[in-house]
Amino acid sequence: MIALLLFFFTLHHLPLAIASTVQYLSPIFTALFAAYLFKERVNTLQYLTSILAFCGVCIIGTAGFLVQGPKVEIDPLWIIVGVVSSALSGVAYNAISKLKETEETINIVIYFPMLALPITGIWCMFDGVFPSGIEWLLLLLIGIFTQIAQVLMTRAFLATNASVIAPFQYLGAIYALTFGWLIFDEHLEAIHLIGISLVIVGVGIGAVVAGKK
Repeated sequence: MIALLLFFFTLHHLPLAIASTVQYLSPIFTALFAAYLFKERVNTLQYLTSILAFCGVCIIGTAGFLVQGPKVEIDPLWIIVGVVSSALSGVAYNAISKLKETEETINIVIYFPMLALPITGIWCMFDGVFPSGIEWLLLLLIGIFTQIAQVLMTRAFLATNASVIAPFQYLGAIYALTFGWLIFDEHLEAIHLIGISLVIVGVGIGAVVAGKK
């Protein structure tokens, strides 16, 4: 929950592309923690493929700045906050993976709202904004899809080692870019295709290597 709150803070203080890109450090932290805390076997090639995929995400996330070149003021403090959020996410993913020996998927999924709702609910009483109109529908859709994603992610982490599943999160950048193109008519540049290619190659090779272990 702390990782998610910190991520929301970075979304408020950093450009969306930068905040999202920093958050994509979490799969690398997940692999590092899995190797050093839980002694999972993570070879050098897996690290390299994760870094390759992350480079692809960096290209996708910062393409607008690289192509158009706007000058944006970025506070290093919030970059650090984003990195901390990613590291805590890595800890959480490893914890989920280790709970596979004792807990069912639904138990793990329900822990998060049981803790988050009281804390954020009290916070919203003093600093909340009441939704109106179509915002209710949008919030409902966000809640539904987030819950589905949470269940599927948890099942994946319970099925195998965290270091194997974590790199697949990089595909989220491709999904976001694709939906932006299909729904919001956002244009894809050549640099986007380069980033997508790096993500696919990195995740693909990483998955093959992990499957041969």
